[in-house]
Amino acid sequence: MYDSALLAELAAASTQKASAGKVKRHTNQVWDAPGLTIESWKFNEWDYYSTKVKLPIPSRGLFTKEDQIVVRGYDKFFNVGEVESTKWNSILTETTGPYALTLKENGCKIMIGGYNGKLIVTSKNRTGPQENDYKNHSLAATNWIKARLKEAGKTEQELASELEEKDLTAVGEFCDDNFEEHVLAYPPESAGIYLNGLNRNTREFQTLAPNVVNELGARYGFLRTDFLMVEGVDETKQFLEKCAETGAYNGRDIEGFVVRCKKDGKDFFFKYKFKEPYLMYREWRTATHVILKDPQAAWKSKMHKEATNEFLKFARPYLKSHPELAEKIQKEGKGIIELREKFLEYSNLDPEQLLQLQINEKGTDKYVLIPVATIGCGKTTVALTLASLYGWGHVQNDDVSSKSGKFRTFSNRISQAFSEHDVVIVDRNNHQFRERQQLFEAMDLMADANGYDMHYIGLDFLPNGPAQKEWEVTLSRVMNRGDNHQTIRNMDRPAVEAIMKGFRGRYQPITVAKEPDSNFELVIDVNCARGSKDNVTAVVSALNDAYDMDLETKPEELNAAFSAALEHKAKIPVGTQPAQKRATWSFFCIRVDSKEMMQLLASNLQGNPFWQELQVSKGMSLKQEFHVTLAHKASEKTQFKALKTKYHKLLTGSKENGFVDLNVEEPVIVESICWNTRIMAAAVSLPGEHCSSNFHPHITVGMAKGVPPKEANAMMNNYDNRVEIKPVRLTGRLCAFR
Repeated sequence: MYDSALLAELAAASTQKASAGKVKRHTNQVWDAPGLTIESWKFNEWDYYSTKVKLPIPSRGLFTKEDQIVVRGYDKFFNVGEVESTKWNSILTETTGPYALTLKENGCKIMIGGYNGKLIVTSKNRTGPQENDYKNHSLAATNWIKARLKEAGKTEQELASELEEKDLTAVGEFCDDNFEEHVLAYPPESAGIYLNGLNRNTREFQTLAPNVVNELGARYGFLRTDFLMVEGVDETKQFLEKCAETGAYNGRDIEGFVVRCKKDGKDFFFKYKFKEPYLMYREWRTATHVILKDPQAAWKSKMHKEATNEFLKFARPYLKSHPELAEKIQKEGKGIIELREKFLEYSNLDPEQLLQLQINEKGTDKYVLIPVATIGCGKTTVALTLASLYGWGHVQNDDVSSKSGKFRTFSNRISQAFSEHDVVIVDRNNHQFRERQQLFEAMDLMADANGYDMHYIGLDFLPNGPAQKEWEVTLSRVMNRGDNHQTIRNMDRPAVEAIMKGFRGRYQPITVAKEPDSNFELVIDVNCARGSKDNVTAVVSALNDAYDMDLETKPEELNAAFSAALEHKAKIPVGTQPAQKRATWSFFCIRVDSKEMMQLLASNLQGNPFWQELQVSKGMSLKQEFHVTLAHKASEKTQFKALKTKYHKLLTGSKENGFVDLNVEEPVIVESICWNTRIMAAAVSLPGEHCSSNFHPHITVGMAKGVPPKEANAMMNNYDNRVEIKPVRLTGRLCAFR
């Protein structure tokens, strides 16, 4: 269907910021159709959950040609309990039957459409040649479809023409262990595309009944997706919960069901995913990869402790004696299902019996949420909001003012919180392996002493690492909150930046494949750039999905709790000021007067395009402070040590962070200005007592955002442009920085 308004909205969304619902646009070459390209539109996953972002279309998978929808996936649908509309109380009162329950196969999504008689086969967001075509889902699906059409006596053009004439997209699940293993088994006799939907190519989500889908699928050779019809919602709920007890239907392990019904007279989907044995199998899969990467690695399972231990007792020696299987798993990602079947055959236990082992060993469930973050990621805002909504425990490390025995006090407070709550948020950066190890060891002792079954859940605030975008977000938050913090108070921007850069430099990302992070049984993506309210929703959704907590989040309650968290005042002892955290000394430099330097640059760079961009472009960063680096701790250790020794008394007596004046004047002569497309710096000479360890002493002027200032060193050796100026003598001050 043609929809020029939708395409205009999509085009506009492709230029927006990520926080405003940005869509990624990609041009795809269609298989077997030289010269034919179509556009794919991909939204960020979290935008489907957001209450602030309104997407032009909530389709998960969308391809267009000019103003025409060519391939349209399902509207994003959610698991029971994952969002407000899929809470059971909403489903029971707001949906109408009949309820079509279709089996949820365990593979990858494939969509099929037609355009000008050409068959278009896509994965969720791509089609056509890609760099790694050995793992190209649309290519593998295309080849399977061609073979099945031939067997059915049909042609690609027939299928393409029928879909195009009816303006439909066929949707299926491609399940084939020879191509790509997932969790459930699909050997050759059951491999292929299970057709499960026919969507109209319209902005509003409209889909045809399962019997119509199966009729078309049978004519063209697709595999059948089984379904059953249930009239009432109560009977639907009872049936799903009964099947969940075994995780099977008609004697076959399945991932769950997709339920199709009506809401407000429109098509509405939700899914009911079985926890077991699916989650147990998934844990075995992860554990296998861990022990193959490091045969000595420990695997600490909390969800399926006994069952997984039994599996690993079998898997370690079996993989050692079958190196070809181990290599296949590592290199191709295939063979874990074979290993699992060998174990089940060896143990003579079915999945239900193995799960019973865990039930028999079960203690009191306790859940600990462990942020992994740096300063300004929003961990306290998220924690306060969650604690307010659900009455969870919240222990904040910054509230512990004692310096001696600080972790012991912190640990004791966590223990006290667990005596009162089943869920506790441990509010600390935990940005290094040793900090996480410290927590795991302390809480393991608590668990053993109190009979807790402890579930460790990581909140990953920096899933992409401390990248430039995250740096800008966190720095802005810290500067905006001012003195509303227990320890970072009464500091200027350079001092704050120094502390934050220290945390960034020490940051060690979550690595579940090794200790100590293998203790995490769940890691939730709460990217700090996304916004704290959305991150609260992400935590709730993930916990509901993994632990069936049935947490409700009414919008008005979430808004109230979030607003209260933003207004929260840090606990500062009356009449006292917490001691500033003193960072280590980083480098020595000669600082020059910023006003004098700016006047020098302005008078010598009139009309210079790079200089003009530095002053007006949001994509550029003009330095507000200017200095010549003499020696850096990380790279010029001898000179750094000599300076530190010489000025020991001044440094020892200083309690400041940031730049510390050493009460020594030093002349700086600016001789030229150099730049390339990324960074600009002024070349200088130092006629005074102190010299720079850099081959080309310089003052960094500014750079494109994301470019580190230290890149000026390399640029000075190989600049693109240089302006010679009449030497200007500036009076600088010797400083140390921490």
